[in-house]
Amino acid sequence: MRPDVAERRRYPRFAWLEEGELPVKVLRKHPAVLLPGLVVPGFLLFLLLLGGILASSRWGTTALAVGLALALVPLGFCGYLIINWRDDIYVVTNRRVVHRERTKLVQEQISAVPLQAIQDVQQLRVGIAARIWEFGDLIIETAGGMGQVVFRGIPSPASVQEAIFVQRERMQAMTRAAERAAIQEIMRRHFFGEEEEEAREPRPPAPLAQPRRMRGCLLLPFRLFSYLSGWHQEGATVTWRKRWIALLRSLGLPILIFILITAVVLVTAAAGQLLQQIWPLYALAIFIILPWALYQFEDWQNDLYQVTATRVVHVEQLPLLLREERREASLEQITNVRSEQSFWGRLLGYGDVIVETAAPAGTFHFRMVSRPQEVQAEVFAHIDAARRRRQEQEAERHRAELLDWFSVYDEIQRAMPSGQEETD
Repeated sequence: MRPDVAERRRYPRFAWLEEGELPVKVLRKHPAVLLPGLVVPGFLLFLLLLGGILASSRWGTTALAVGLALALVPLGFCGYLIINWRDDIYVVTNRRVVHRERTKLVQEQISAVPLQAIQDVQQLRVGIAARIWEFGDLIIETAGGMGQVVFRGIPSPASVQEAIFVQRERMQAMTRAAERAAIQEIMRRHFFGEEEEEAREPRPPAPLAQPRRMRGCLLLPFRLFSYLSGWHQEGATVTWRKRWIALLRSLGLPILIFILITAVVLVTAAAGQLLQQIWPLYALAIFIILPWALYQFEDWQNDLYQVTATRVVHVEQLPLLLREERREASLEQITNVRSEQSFWGRLLGYGDVIVETAAPAGTFHFRMVSRPQEVQAEVFAHIDAARRRRQEQEAERHRAELLDWFSVYDEIQRAMPSGQEETD
């Protein structure tokens, strides 16, 4: 087995990889990047341990215990720096480049750029240590200059840069090979009368599956779960709402007030005091709280995030038609898509997805959406599908132009006298 293949087999299988996507390079920052941050806490750790040992000879084990307890602080800080260093991962796949970063040990951010969107890759090495130990930064610029992914302090940035260029050229070569095959097929059908095998022998249509229908109230829990999940797909259009936790936060205050008022009413009713005065006030409170809660629910469901076959859309609408804002951008103008999750977001399955574009609409912020890494992958899938459609349209137009040229040439050849053709 080749060394590069054996190395790739050792790479982990990340959950955010798409079908058919394989990691080519997986790396962390060079250990030399970690060393400067460990100097001060490491020196303090040494001083505290040494001081505890020396003081124990005069004041006994109590001084040693105090020194060891104080040494836990710089030791814990060193452990934090090491874990934070290990959590930053840079990945080059056969489709994109990815930077996964975890900050404060719990918050996760994933930035990615498709290979076809990469405009330039630059190396940056600062200092003598970077030249001696062969590490540096890799700045990956996207088309339009709006978005970038930076691989900071990685070992051997030249080899990573070469791997990115190789994968991009391989993708372009596959596209060119498919284009040549399509041109060859069109030429055969037009000039030699050959037909595709699928055209001569059409396949019988697949039988339609008959889904099992659920009637009555049994369908209601599934519809409610699908609605509150905040993820709905209809054809090529995928719509997201904020996760139910955002709705719960909006309804938290009216629900809390309702619970407190109800508790007061129940306690008063149990005591048998002022019933005639309490019930009208309770009805008035419900009359105020219920529209308030309905307003919050309507405000939650009116905020939509969408990705269609051609565009990314963000709709914000206040209830009662008070205000509506709709922002759109073409998928071709997207320069970067990244996801972020806090500790509670990772625990409850929600997070933010930031879509950076070169359009006048700027950046789209999908807040508190369910399964943000899957949302990010869905946006990338739509971008890739739009890119393929555009390439197919351009290729079809190019093939039509070539076919016109060869058709005219064929007509000229047939119109030429045989004697003149032989003379030529």
